[in-house]
Amino acid sequence: MASPATSLDPKRSVWLLDRLVELGYTDEAHAVLHHSSQSGWTDHIAGHRAYCLKIQSFQSEGTNARVQMRLELVLKAYEGGGFKNPKVFLDLARASVIEVPF
Repeated sequence: MASPATSLDPKRSVWLLDRLVELGYTDEAHAVLHHSSQSGWTDHIAGHRAYCLKIQSFQSEGTNARVQMRLELVLKAYEGGGFKNPKVFLDLARASVIEVPF
């Protein structure tokens, strides 16, 4: 399936999550880059994916648009860097928060 193009389209986050999960992305890595970590609760891939399927768009520069930007960075770094070990997702998630702060 082709990826939705816009960064405000929640379906793009669904596509990114599905692709990342295929590669071994975990709830542990997701919790690092999701804004829930700043509020004292932990979001899971399934929960974020379900939320994204229910809504039509993200607010420009909103928290979920920023999550999507981080997911993009993680996927591009993993695939572009030639990584094969999914353990690196945790470090890539941390790096994405540095690039796209909460």
